[in-house]
Amino acid sequence: MFNKDLILKSINNKGWSKYRLCKEANLAQSTLSDIINGKNSNPRMDTIQKIATALNMDVHEFFDESFSLKNGDIEKFDSTIDTNKLANEGKLIDSIQKTYGKQSVELLENFLKLNDLGKKEATKRVSELNCIPMYSNQNELSATLEDMFTTVAAHNDNLTNEEAEEMDRRILTEIKRLK
Repeated sequence: MFNKDLILKSINNKGWSKYRLCKEANLAQSTLSDIINGKNSNPRMDTIQKIATALNMDVHEFFDESFSLKNGDIEKFDSTIDTNKLANEGKLIDSIQKTYGKQSVELLENFLKLNDLGKKEATKRVSELNCIPMYSNQNELSATLEDMFTTVAAHNDNLTNEEAEEMDRRILTEIKRLK
């Protein structure tokens, strides 16, 4: 079953305060307080997911070893879970694996473990990989390469003072934009 002490242990291991966990997990302090103090011994799964994501952990790490999805404990634990939705998600995973392969399922499972910042970074990196021909299934590169790279200067041979000033202005503008 759910073990609130594992949350406290995780907070201490990270050197975080309860307040910081609330901020990182986007939880009300009263919600975490009720869980920690035992007022709420059966928190909702979405609440536990927020805590797990903030602490960069998996939800199952907050449960004793006796807890098992196979034994139907999840339905007893959280009556708000739609078992039809869980079944449909299982069908979706099967469909993804049949269509795209096991690596796609693994990618999705790892992606879902990330917090919002991690998801944003992962999406950015996958987009970058799609622009590199050896990693992409696309036959031609998209126009996004032009958006990604801006030439600001090569050298200033034979430039007039006015042209050199314009080049300097463009360089400084691009440096400010990149910060």
